[in-house]
Amino acid sequence: MNRRLGAIVFFGLVALAEIGDLVGLVITLGDPTAAAAQLGISVRAETIRAIILLALALLIALNSVVALVGALVRNALMVQFGALMAGAGLGLYGVYQIGSALLQHGQLVFAGVGAIYVLLGFVAFWLARARLVHPASLARSQMDPN
Repeated sequence: MNRRLGAIVFFGLVALAEIGDLVGLVITLGDPTAAAAQLGISVRAETIRAIILLALALLIALNSVVALVGALVRNALMVQFGALMAGAGLGLYGVYQIGSALLQHGQLVFAGVGAIYVLLGFVAFWLARARLVHPASLARSQMDPN
């Protein structure tokens, strides 16, 4: 599997996962009482936590779509920008989850989830630096309209 196809699969899955996360966070914001009780924190703290995660998930989802579209249309700038921004969002999301787990609610499974987000952020950064669109394939795609 070449890197471009890997980037298409990776950013497609990340975008899909983050859209699902967005839906879950919007539902949580609709009634944060259950999530707050599960985590052992106040409703206000859960609302703030969900808003922060919602903003980061939106950043990740939108930029994953930008990187995905860039890889599909062979636009290196779109891939690099989307991958860098998605990677930054994944890293921030992960660090926030780890900090929240260790300092706020003590649910260490969320620290593990945060570590996975950080690792995914490193993959996104690696894909941003990888040459996914080669000049020869770009020239070929510009000559062939199909």
